[in-house]
Amino acid sequence: MKTSKLTGAFSYSIEGRKGSFIGILNYFPMTGPQFQLLQHFFFNFSNLQYLLILIYFEMTVLNKSSKTGLSSYIHKIAQIFTLSEALQDNFTNGVYSFFLICTWLYLLLFLLIIALMGIKAIKQIILVPIPRSFLDILFQSHLAVFFWIINMILVTPLSTKAQDKITSIGLGSQDFILLFINAIAFGVNLIIGITLAAFCSEPLKGHRLYATHTSSSQIALFISKTILIPFAFFLEEDHETYGIVIGILGLIFSGFQLFLLIKVMPYFSGNAAKCAIGWNFSCIWISVVHILVIAMFKNETIDNKNGVVYIKMLLLPFSVRLGIAVFNRLTKMYISSK
Repeated sequence: MKTSKLTGAFSYSIEGRKGSFIGILNYFPMTGPQFQLLQHFFFNFSNLQYLLILIYFEMTVLNKSSKTGLSSYIHKIAQIFTLSEALQDNFTNGVYSFFLICTWLYLLLFLLIIALMGIKAIKQIILVPIPRSFLDILFQSHLAVFFWIINMILVTPLSTKAQDKITSIGLGSQDFILLFINAIAFGVNLIIGITLAAFCSEPLKGHRLYATHTSSSQIALFISKTILIPFAFFLEEDHETYGIVIGILGLIFSGFQLFLLIKVMPYFSGNAAKCAIGWNFSCIWISVVHILVIAMFKNETIDNKNGVVYIKMLLLPFSVRLGIAVFNRLTKMYISSK
């Protein structure tokens, strides 16, 4: 048997087993050359999306009447990124149905592409040539952008606002066929997402600005987004219990991601590590302040809570600076210990 030849993260050619499943995984690592602008976009958009998800959840439990000025503006931005309210409000018209059908077709296309990859790996037959650069962008955009959006579209029929409503294609929110198809699509989306998250690292520094030698941080972020999905549709305004739960979950998820970043040091680049830690400190900051808001102003007026929201957002840049300072300190301690 010949020795495995390593090219990128996973590229094996083993005599007698060239058609193994490893041949398919060769396409999943997002490690090839790519425009730096796209690399910055995918990395920062994924983290920004997670941050705004937390902000949206935390601000939703506050009464809408309290959101004025800066807090109202930020809440609207967070609404756009989470899409939950927009999908619920447009459930009965053609907007939701259009996105739902696009989601089904998108996942079918994704499965078709994976099938073509499998045929190429197992049978050594290229039915349709697919550029590696296209697969790279498709996989990264799915993991960083579309994973959350697709889940929001598929889970919308279960939301309280969509109960007993009918879509423009004639399927009701409680119809078995709609729930069954969405459940299958949801499972497919999860499998695709966790697979992409697990195989996006590379053992050696390559072309990527945000390259990692392990997928632990990407998997942690993926799991955090997945667990938060149900909260997008079942939060109640001015509900302190939900507020505490969201704050604690955000703190646990972000704290665990920060722990992995510090303990494992997955990024090859110091600048990439600083960016990741800055994003995590931002999430931890808003979660901690949110818990304090609920605890300190439990019996106070909504206006006082709104004032703390201003403080939380205005001091957010300082949390990023704190995270970078902590990273620099830990890096110096690590170097001096060697």
